[in-house]
Amino acid sequence: FNRKVITVPFNEAVAKELAKHIDPNLPGKTLIFAVNDKHADIVVDEVSKAMEERYGEIDADAVKKITGSVDKVGDLIRSYRNDAMPQIAVTVDLLTTGIDVPKITNLVFLRRVNSRILYEQMLGRATRPCSEIGKETFRIFDAVDLYAKLQTLTEMKPVVVNPAITLEQLFDEFA
Repeated sequence: FNRKVITVPFNEAVAKELAKHIDPNLPGKTLIFAVNDKHADIVVDEVSKAMEERYGEIDADAVKKITGSVDKVGDLIRSYRNDAMPQIAVTVDLLTTGIDVPKITNLVFLRRVNSRILYEQMLGRATRPCSEIGKETFRIFDAVDLYAKLQTLTEMKPVVVNPAITLEQLFDEFA
């Protein structure tokens, strides 16, 4: 699933859920890891549609594919790192290592990887603090259960185990 079988309805559902949590008008950037170049095209289309549906018209450059197949990829990477747009980047392998974009506040996994090292490098894209936007944390949206598959191999653990727990319940449990 999301290796050999890629479906538009699944990506549409994920995009609509992301739109509930990621406002393209707020500071912070999002990096989405797709399976392959064709999948990245699908994801760009579905995320753009979902964002427009939820927030109204968005900038044409808000969601961009950054893979080895795009023209002037170096310029696009610089824009993602330094400019307001693109706000959301969809990549395959190109941005998994060797890029520093401190404004990344959201990582989205739409593909599985089998390498703990690659997984840690992908997570590393969002670990830099960014005082410019007040970033101290980042969020991971894991649509393919990548964490569950690799959790025994990684040092990183989720801060919130059950995000549905209320503050009152949390204080009761501490007591």
